[in-house]
Amino acid sequence: MSYDFHLIVLDRGEDVPRALERAQEREEERSESDALDVTPAEADRVTQVGEALRQHAPWLDADLVDEAGGVQIMVEGHMSYVHVAYWHEDEEKACDVLERVWKALQTMKTAGGYEIFDPQIDRRLDLDADFDEVLAAYSGVMERIPQAMAQSREGKTRNKPWWRFW
Repeated sequence: MSYDFHLIVLDRGEDVPRALERAQEREEERSESDALDVTPAEADRVTQVGEALRQHAPWLDADLVDEAGGVQIMVEGHMSYVHVAYWHEDEEKACDVLERVWKALQTMKTAGGYEIFDPQIDRRLDLDADFDEVLAAYSGVMERIPQAMAQSREGKTRNKPWWRFW
């Protein structure tokens, strides 16, 4: 389980939901053809973002992973992803990790021309205003995980159908 950020390049006049739909369609086409159909512009974007992250996010290893922080970054031409594992029970540690991720997101936005979509809060992310909301969403899940794990170990089952989340 992870807190995820989706980074996407918008076509002129395109909104984020349509761009995400387009990216999903493209991924389905790629998986059906087993071909890596990358445009020269996408290849350049991957190179630029990778170089910028190596310069501005030295806490990432060569594979764009921070094992200690539970962060993984996947850079693709048309869309990229940042995953933050739900394992920081201490809010101070979670805040430190998310601050580093925030800087990486800013670097990726600047270097790659991406817009950032946060599926947990279900909207485009504003890096100047949304940090506290993202930290609260991340911490809210972390608060529930120990109880869920304990219930799982005890073999307790839920009193509601599997498909009901609330």
